[in-house]
This record gives sequence, structure tokens and C-alpha cells, in this order.
Amino acid sequence: MKNIIYIFLSLVFIPSAWSQNITDIIRWSEFRNTGTAGSLGVSNSIGAVGGDITAAGINPAGIAEFKKFVFNLSAGMNSVNNASYLKADPGSVNNTKSNQFGIYNAGLVFGNYRPKKNFTSSNFAIGFTRQNTFKEKIFYKGQTLGTITEYFAEKANGRTIQQLDDFAAYPAYITGAIFDFDEDKFYETDFAQDNLNVIKEQNISRSGNVNELSLTWAGEYKDKFDIGIGIGVPFANFSEQKVYIEQDPEDEIATFNYLKYIEDLTITGRGFNAKIGIIAKPFNWLRIGGAFHSPTWFRFRDVYSTTMDYAYDDQYNTYPGPDDERPELNFEYRITNPWRAVGSIGSVFAMGDIKGFVNADIEFIDYASAEYDGTAFSSDPGEIEYTNSLNQTITNTLTSATNVRLGAELAYDAFRLRGGWYQFYSPFANQRTANNSYSMGLGFRGESFFVDFALQFTNTISGYNAYTVTNASRDPLVNIDRQNTLGLVTLGFRL
Repeated sequence: MKNIIYIFLSLVFIPSAWSQNITDIIRWSEFRNTGTAGSLGVSNSIGAVGGDITAAGINPAGIAEFKKFVFNLSAGMNSVNNASYLKADPGSVNNTKSNQFGIYNAGLVFGNYRPKKNFTSSNFAIGFTRQNTFKEKIFYKGQTLGTITEYFAEKANGRTIQQLDDFAAYPAYITGAIFDFDEDKFYETDFAQDNLNVIKEQNISRSGNVNELSLTWAGEYKDKFDIGIGIGVPFANFSEQKVYIEQDPEDEIATFNYLKYIEDLTITGRGFNAKIGIIAKPFNWLRIGGAFHSPTWFRFRDVYSTTMDYAYDDQYNTYPGPDDERPELNFEYRITNPWRAVGSIGSVFAMGDIKGFVNADIEFIDYASAEYDGTAFSSDPGEIEYTNSLNQTITNTLTSATNVRLGAELAYDAFRLRGGWYQFYSPFANQRTANNSYSMGLGFRGESFFVDFALQFTNTISGYNAYTVTNASRDPLVNIDRQNTLGLVTLGFRL
């Protein structure tokens, strides 16, 4: 089933750098390891069977299943197609597509098999895995009630010109999008009619990734237990440009002609986490696993800026002007994303010439345990208030999620056939419908060489607002149907 997640994004980053919101928390909390093509083919459902470098990010005990030195490299193409439309004007659906090729996984496992020792294996792994990718394009155009100038006016109301922020209210004032004729700190716009449908459109371009470097040790004890421990160092980057336009091509509005508002955002960050896991093998055919992932402690830096063009009557104003310096917000902060736990059960089997495994993972994530700290690098008293407010919003808005991964592999001679299903839930407390992802894969195992192929298909529906105003019925809610296809190939060697 499709899951509708209405994420109301804030349009403006105000001067005290109160830019982080629920959307940022979720962006850095929803990790779905890409892994190798072998693992992706079973929807990364390997928590109890291991034997793949991807296990370092799911249950590190699975690294103990290696018997030899292994090197693998995975590359692939991620394709995203977004169908977007304004909910109040559903007649026009706009499709945008983006593709991204890249290295999604690389790893070295130093397998050390010691059949006569208590620890029959003692292995060390170094891995690189893409945990998330953000590249996509979104475009919508239509007519709805209201205008972004209402938002600018609400941001300005009650403030003097000197108190207006540099990124929304002041640019709107200096270009003439809002004005205060009576000098009563109550700002007006050229849109006098409350019931006016305004033509609006927006182009959104996003890019970036979360990539994690992992170091893992795992050992097998007397062929009955695997234990593993690892640390992860994720590196995050995210870029976004939003170009919002309103226009009046038929002169329905007496003075207004055209508005363009551009936002540019760049985020970079790094973090640290730890993972521990075990796998019990009470019978030759049965595997039972469990793992705990600590929160990731992130440190981020934002760089944000805006520009605005506004045309009315015979006037055309731009902010900043050609001789003005473009205001830029630089801000550092910390985010602690949620802890998670993984429980797994699997079975390995052989039926004549057919071998294989089945595995089920249940993943629990407590999104409400995430935390934001805007005071880590700022002594601004306002940051204390905002940090407390956002953390309270996290507690009230987000909830825990229990996700399920199922996967199976069949092997005949050197060939492998795989399939998997992943069901995951929204982190929002008021949205409990499940999303589904499906995977399939093929593989070939030679004596010292292997190659795997996998495809994953995911479809979700989300909501987006370019801006919000006091009267929520005038917010320009956009529905986005996102279809994601990931194709992956892995090449590897065993020595």
C-alpha cells in the first residue's frame, strides 16, 4: 500500500538559524542500506544468515560467516520519477525524472577460518555503504487560493523594518511584495482579494547522499554462536535549490505582475555510531539473530541564502540588488538520530541439488527518541527556546515504527536466484499505512569470482508545502507520487 506522509516544510530560515524542523530529523533518521546486489536481491534480509558485507550495517555478527578473504565493489543506477500536483488543482500532473549513477558499496573482509580453535573464525571487515540518496527533481504548476506574499506579511507583522529577517520578510519588503503604508507594523500585499486563485509553480532540485564507513570485527564460537561489533562513521551531504514563481498573465490583479523567490541550501555533516549483534545456531538449519544500533551522533553545518524578484505596475525590483551583498546564513548544530533494534530468524536448507536460505528481519526504530541541539555551537538565548520547542515537537509528532524484511535465495550449482520484500512505516504518529518495496536478483558464484545483479522497486506518496500560513486551508499542498527504481551490480573476488 501507498503511504501518504504530509510533511509541511518551512519555507524560510530565519536569522537565528531556526531552520531545522521535523523534515531534517527524518532526513537523517531514515537509513535503508543499499548494500551489495546479493543483499539487495533479498531486500537486505540477512540478519540471521550473514555472509555478506552488508551485514556490517544490519547485524555485524554476520561477518563471522566468511571463511576467506573477500573483496567486492557495487555500482548502480538510481532512477526517481515524481508525479506532482497541487491538491486543490489536481487536473495538471507534472512528471519529473532524475537518474544517478554511483558506487553504492565496497568492502574488504579478512576472513580467518580456524576450525581447531574455540573461535572458529575471527574476521575483520572494512566497508563503505550508501545509506541514503537524495537526488530528485520536483515540479508543479497550478492555481490555488492564496499567495506566498501572505506568508511574507505574517513573518513581518509586528516588526519594524529593522527587525525583519534577511531571508524572507526583508527581501519581500525591499522589493515591494509587502508594504506598510500606515506604518503600524501591519503589512499589506497587492493581493487584496481573499478568494483569489493565484497561478503558482515551483522547481525543486535536490542532490546528496549519506555514505557510511564501517569497521567491524566478528567471530564464530564453536560453530554455534556468532558475535560481532562495529563502528560506523557516516558522511552526509545535501543540496537543494527551490525556485518558486507566481504570475498574473491575464492582469486579474491590479498592480501585481510577477514574483520569483529562490532558496539555496547546502548541508554537510558527519557522525558516529556503534552496532553489536549475535547469531545463535542451535541446529544446522536454524539461525536466530539480534542486533542493536546506537543512535548516530551527527554534527551538521548549513549554508542558506535567498533571492527575490518582484514586478508590479512598471516597477521591477530584485533583492539583493547588483551592488548588494547576498545575505548568507551559516549555522552549526547537532542531531542525534534514533536507536534501532533488529531481530532475525532464518533457515539454511539443501534439497538435493537445490540449496538456499530464507530469512526474516524485524526492525524497531524509535523515531521519537531523536534529538536536536541548536545550542551546541551557539549561545543565542533564542536557540535554547527553539531547541526545547523542536524536541517537544519530535516527541509529540513522531512515533516508533516496526519494519519487516523478508528474503529468500535458491542456489543451483553456481547460479543464484533471489527475491525479497520490505515493508516500512511512516515515522509520523498519525500516519500508520505501510510502504512496500520489492526486490529481485540473480547471481553467479565461481571458484574465486562472483557477480550479482539486483533490482529494487519502491513507491511512496508524500506531501509538500512551499509555505504555510495561519489559515492552513490556504497552504499550497502538493501531492508527490514517487516511484524509485534501483539497479545494482556487484563484482567480487575470494582468495
